[in-house]
Amino acid sequence: MLLEKLSLFNTKREFLIFLIACGFVLSYSLLIEFNNYKNLTQFDSNLVTATVLKQYEKTKLTKKGKTKTYQVLKLKSQRGFSFYTTATKKFPDAEGKKVKLEIWAGKISFYEYMTSFFAFSKVIYTYKTQTLKQQLNSYISSKHKNQDVANIYQALYTALPLPSQLQQKFSTLGVSHL
Repeated sequence: MLLEKLSLFNTKREFLIFLIACGFVLSYSLLIEFNNYKNLTQFDSNLVTATVLKQYEKTKLTKKGKTKTYQVLKLKSQRGFSFYTTATKKFPDAEGKKVKLEIWAGKISFYEYMTSFFAFSKVIYTYKTQTLKQQLNSYISSKHKNQDVANIYQALYTALPLPSQLQQKFSTLGVSHL
């Protein structure tokens, strides 16, 4: 039994039409994102509703020699862009929760907007109701006795970032790409 070679495109014309269609979709999506970027940077500040993806404490030494402790938040807005901001040391645990905040994006480039950027902010409100994703994560946690196993399933099914200790273990094993 011989296998017949299959081709996705029978003619060069079909391939060219496919490339033009892909170029149109790419251009259109970039145009939409550029419009969102312009809306974000149009004014000095902007109100944004975002989900806290990660929250961790950081300590640094100031120019005067004092140590300053604050929290770093990685957020993903409802509009789709990701950014980092800081909060006070006393800011309550909000990982996975929705927050409404005022951000000052400053002079960010379109490339930074598309990847990730830092913005100063002021948290206005933290939503108390759980999202569907939070409810699913709670359900997954309740079904597993080992928290690491629960974290792995949460990462697989709801794209929740893994804790740094677990990321380090996977990195040591050489399977962090999985």
